[in-house]
Amino acid sequence: MLEFRLRQDIKLKLKTGGFTMYSILKECEDFKDLQFVLKARDEKSFEINYTVLWIVEDDGQKSYMCSDGYRIHFALCDKNIEVGSYAVIQTTKEIVLKKTSHEITVFDYNSVIPNQDKRIYICDTIDLKSKYVDKGEELSRVIAKISLANNEKAINANFLKDVMVGKLKVYLGEKNDRVSIYFEDTTKKAVVTTFRLYK
Repeated sequence: MLEFRLRQDIKLKLKTGGFTMYSILKECEDFKDLQFVLKARDEKSFEINYTVLWIVEDDGQKSYMCSDGYRIHFALCDKNIEVGSYAVIQTTKEIVLKKTSHEITVFDYNSVIPNQDKRIYICDTIDLKSKYVDKGEELSRVIAKISLANNEKAINANFLKDVMVGKLKVYLGEKNDRVSIYFEDTTKKAVVTTFRLYK
């Protein structure tokens, strides 16, 4: 096995079997962002698209991406990792990405991100300062009122808890006449919905 370091915090392992593995260590600046992205992965799904991590590229910028069909999480990827789909092994100290050997077509993730002119700012996650209620639950109550006013079901509070990382801006978004909640900061973004994103 050939092994060498990339930028001192990510290892690339090449085996003679022809597959590629990347090991992102806990010390890596991407580690926490990757943990954020992986919360949207559905490990038990029968649809392989929802079980893998994607490296996608738009306008020359790579991102990590996962979706379980109802939400989608992104984080910027500045590593030299090949675009495509990856199986994931996750521990508290390391996240290992193994390039999948079969062809999987990535879903149209851009079709669910609300356009700039279709976003209404709600709040910053850091501004939710309730002493007695989890921030995810607090935000879910705010969003439930908005969702009901727009004839949508309430959004899963656990999905909202999963995006309560750092200071993200929270928007009510609209895409294809459906309401979603859009989150973003300088390195991460997410879309959470009450409906199936891809059919």
